[in-house]
Amino acid sequence: MILQVGFVVLLAGMTNASFDYAGRLTGFDFSTDMDAYQELTVALANGKVDINGVSSSGTYFVQSQIEQLNKLKNPYEWKQRSNIKYKWDRAFYKGKYYCYFGVVPVLFVYLPIYMVTGALISTKIYVLMICMFLMCNLIMTIVNRWKKPVNVWVIASLVVCFISSSFLLYSINGSKFYEAAAISALASALMGIDCMLNAFTEKGIEKKRLLLGATFMALAVGCRPNFVLASIIIVPIVLNGLATNGGYNRINKVGKTSVNEHKKCNYFKAIFSRKNIKEIITFALPYLVIGIALMYYNYIRFGSITEFGAKYQLTVYDTSYYHITDIGKLPVAISKGLLMPPSVSSVFPYLNPTTTSSNYMGFFYSMACMGIFAYPIMWLLALIPWTGRRTIKETGNKGFVMTTLVVAFAMCYITTTMGGTSLRYSIDYAWMFFLPIIYVVLIMYSKAREKGLERYVTIIMIVLAIASFAITAMVAISPEWSDIKYDSPVLFYYIKQMLVFWK
Repeated sequence: MILQVGFVVLLAGMTNASFDYAGRLTGFDFSTDMDAYQELTVALANGKVDINGVSSSGTYFVQSQIEQLNKLKNPYEWKQRSNIKYKWDRAFYKGKYYCYFGVVPVLFVYLPIYMVTGALISTKIYVLMICMFLMCNLIMTIVNRWKKPVNVWVIASLVVCFISSSFLLYSINGSKFYEAAAISALASALMGIDCMLNAFTEKGIEKKRLLLGATFMALAVGCRPNFVLASIIIVPIVLNGLATNGGYNRINKVGKTSVNEHKKCNYFKAIFSRKNIKEIITFALPYLVIGIALMYYNYIRFGSITEFGAKYQLTVYDTSYYHITDIGKLPVAISKGLLMPPSVSSVFPYLNPTTTSSNYMGFFYSMACMGIFAYPIMWLLALIPWTGRRTIKETGNKGFVMTTLVVAFAMCYITTTMGGTSLRYSIDYAWMFFLPIIYVVLIMYSKAREKGLERYVTIIMIVLAIASFAITAMVAISPEWSDIKYDSPVLFYYIKQMLVFWK
């Protein structure tokens, strides 16, 4: 963990480092133009939701340029904007610019700091603060609920693999507001799932954790709208917890299967029993309040409660051409999001994400990408059928694991269809594919421990953790994804000399 934290700090700072002719570090320069989140922070502090005139470079975006955009037949076609100066990758609607990325990070981080200190927090610092937050805690929650002994090295290896294979560390390389939105959504979802797992206990339902869990899951949507799918993951946890609290029991006193198991009506009667009325209201209330707030925020900006602004963004392609029903992108999602291996080179850092074209005939945004199965730890998903018939079902988490896999695949498809392919887009779904891996590893270790072979599972997990971190480190600084080699060539040379020590 110390090594990973050090690597994150290095990535966050090295692109801003400066060196003299002798290769000595002279300092860091983090000064950049205001990004969309910082502009929205100033705008909200001034009581408005549009970001017109709040940027330090606002003189370039005078009313005359806005009028030229309004005169275009389709201002969202980037070629039509070629001779006009405008705010890149902002939403533009009826002569006003908006930040179309989720407002939650601004409300809970940027704006409070700005109101108290008058300082606009650096997106790089913000991403660094939250990128590894709560992943270790979620794994510990699952391990504690496992109620069986687990080697500490296995747990540590799971944490390292979780952080690496979730494509989280690649966000530090860019550390723009793009990554801030995605990682904020991820952090909210992780906190929500953790609270939900702890809300349902043998003694009953803890309403405070249930309330917090629902709140965090709803806030994830306010960070990144497609994270509405993440709430589906917790549905089996909530339903089973409510059913148990309502009196439903799969096993009778003599240890045989109860007749209730085959009567779904009894299951749902238990869920919506009078005993669960307060719990159901507690769970639904945050979704209702936050949902209404987000709909109001959308309406005052774009005149629609369901429009978050993506349709009006000034970026590479006119996103109105993107449709979730475009199943022609399904093969692209599977190949690039799941199966694509990194390219291997004889030149340091040896592994690079792929940049090959998908040859998709239509509007498709693509950057350097790599499938989740590039990490050997993810190959353990092949053991899900074996584990599903055994211990996962016994723990009552089979629905949670299977739902997570379905949602992960759906998120991969939707992200690819509506956004394209990029390492940073993998943050939306890669972590979901890893959640079942946690249960697979715990079952493997428990079965091996029964036969006195647990040391071999521990060794395998340590090797997989080292491999996961090595793959992440090499791809994160590869020229195909990173500008480190060009922005800080001296530092890149030092890293190369340190690792390729035999030359």
